[in-house]
Amino acid sequence: MAEFGNINVSVRTKTGKGVARSIRREGLVPGVLYGAAGDNVSLTLSPHELMKATDPERSWNTMYTLTIKDGDKETKQAVMVSDVQVHAVRRDVEHIDFMRVDPEGEVVRKIPVRYEGRSAGVVKGGKLTTYRRTVRIACKPAEVPVELLVDITNVDAGESLRIKDVPMASGRLVEPEEARLCFVDLPKSAPAGEEGDEAAAPAADA
Repeated sequence: MAEFGNINVSVRTKTGKGVARSIRREGLVPGVLYGAAGDNVSLTLSPHELMKATDPERSWNTMYTLTIKDGDKETKQAVMVSDVQVHAVRRDVEHIDFMRVDPEGEVVRKIPVRYEGRSAGVVKGGKLTTYRRTVRIACKPAEVPVELLVDITNVDAGESLRIKDVPMASGRLVEPEEARLCFVDLPKSAPAGEEGDEAAAPAADA
């Protein structure tokens, strides 16, 4: 299995938009490292090395180890991406912000939700409404899941599946326990209940 996350970066002393444009013309990416009560450090890195180090499944939820070169000095730092600017057309990374993390500590990251199965209520003619495309999870940096897999097979007509109903192998969901992930409306031939009326206005992602 391929190993991801190792990037060589260089400290830069000059900052500003003109400097950033010059760095991009050289085929490199400007970046910043901050957080954990440390100083902000301006960086330069290779976009090819960045993409090679990025887990294609976890994308920007990858935990990286930066090898930071500052003249003759070299240090290592565990980081995650806090912000990334991508060119609207070419999709090239134009700037990236890294935040320091503790590999044994906890981070909160947003992951996609994937609904799996055909619910019992839909089989009976009901209509499935989903409310969350993403959720926030708290866990160790290296343990951020690729996605939250939600099995809706047993959700019957008139029933909801809520955050509290989803088991977690590791980490914890940082969402209200009663927040709904999905609801199966009653078939049209059946009278709509209280939950059916409420389901008419899906909630936005947190």
